[in-house]
Order: sequence, then C-alpha cells, then structure tokens
Amino acid sequence: MGRIPGDGKKKRRPTLGPHKIRLVTVRAVIFDWGGTLTPWHTVDHDTLWREVCGPHFPAARADQAAAAIVAAELALWQLAGDSQRSATLTEVFERAGIAPPEALLTRYFQA
Repeated sequence: MGRIPGDGKKKRRPTLGPHKIRLVTVRAVIFDWGGTLTPWHTVDHDTLWREVCGPHFPAARADQAAAAIVAAELALWQLAGDSQRSATLTEVFERAGIAPPEALLTRYFQA
C-alpha cells in the first residue's frame, strides 16, 4: 500500500512496476471529418454533384443522378447518426443506384 499525499490516510492503490505494464499497438485511427475535429466547410452538395455528374450523363439524367447521390448521402449521414456507423463512397453510389464511370470519380476527387 502506498500513501496518497494530502489526506494523511493510507489507501490502497495499484503500484505497477515497469515490468507489469503491457505494450499496446495502435492498429487503427478513426477520423471524424464531420466537422468535430476540423473546421466546418460549407459545401453546396446539390451544385457539387450536378457539376460532377454533368459531363458524364445526358442533361436530364445528370440532374437525376446528382439528386439521387445527394439523397443517398443524406440517408447515410442519418444512418451514421443513428447507428454510429460510417459509410464509403461506394455505398453512396450503391444506394443512389449509380455505377460511376472512372472519369466521374476523378472529377469528384478534383472538385
């Protein structure tokens, strides 16, 4: 038993020597890009996805695809809030019913 300074009473506290401390290896780090750890950026998702989809679909289909992607993003954000689960961009496109061409993905990552 060690004495805890300040109260004059002896209290039990664990006294681990260096030989009793287990090493822990960090296998993963989770980043929250929802604005908690980084400054929040205002993004107009409707405009972003219309600009990204525009060159890759006929005009009417581009607007439909953009709207479906935005709706899928919103649904997945809701799911994240409800179940504390993240989602991937692949899941966004699957939920939106979109099979994005490689050029669309390139344009998205450059936007």
